Amino acid sequence: MEGTAPAGELTDRELAAVEAIAKKYLDAAQVVQNPRWSRKKKIAVSAGICGAALTAALALGSGLSALGSRLDQVQSQVYGIESSVSGQIGALAGRSGISWMRIPIFLRFPRRGLRTTTWQRGL
Repeated sequence: MEGTAPAGELTDRELAAVEAIAKKYLDAAQVVQNPRWSRKKKIAVSAGICGAALTAALALGSGLSALGSRLDQVQSQVYGIESSVSGQIGALAGRSGISWMRIPIFLRFPRRGLRTTTWQRGL
């Protein structure tokens, strides 16, 4: 017989066939397998994303805090100007004999803020 091998061994033809089949399955397995991320890599990426989100939140909070501080400064300046104008009008009214009650209320009480009074709506 051609290509007979001792018991327990493969012939050259059988060995070539087995190698071809094994190569075929190995090639197919490499194509099918998706590259998987290790657990450490997933944790590292998740930590990076959380860190970036935390940094963005802190930056936004800091910006909003600075904006609120600036708004308080502007509001304080507006109240200062209103108070100064009210004082000047009161002094002028005292000198000219105008009754304090005839001066519009928003000028007499500047701490009311930027809300409009009835007198202002009539303008």
